[in-house]
Amino acid sequence: MARHPEAALAGGSGSKSPIYTGALGEYNGVVLHKWNRIPVGISNAGAAQTSTRRAVFCGAQAAAVGFGREFSKGSHYKWIEELFDYERELGVSAQTVWGIKKSVFNSKDFAAIVATTFAVAH
Repeated sequence: MARHPEAALAGGSGSKSPIYTGALGEYNGVVLHKWNRIPVGISNAGAAQTSTRRAVFCGAQAAAVGFGREFSKGSHYKWIEELFDYERELGVSAQTVWGIKKSVFNSKDFAAIVATTFAVAH
């Protein structure tokens, strides 16, 4: 599937990389994924337009991720495992503080393109 497997996500190898898991395929070097939650378009007046959908094409560095302070040395996650019911049931808790934001430089979106398309209601 990949013409350049070395460019796939680090840690993966070609089509076995996580970026290809569940992908529809690849077109012109772009990996395509299906997503059922594409938002509807919004008119200039602010009203939802149910006949349009807005797909987003994200390139490298289209978003930034930030984490809160470290819980333990070198880890931003707190992992807790506890046994319940006389050690027959395992409970696991993973905690972190994080956020993600679209990259904007000089008041312009960076590495993201929005494609508005016509969509017939199902």
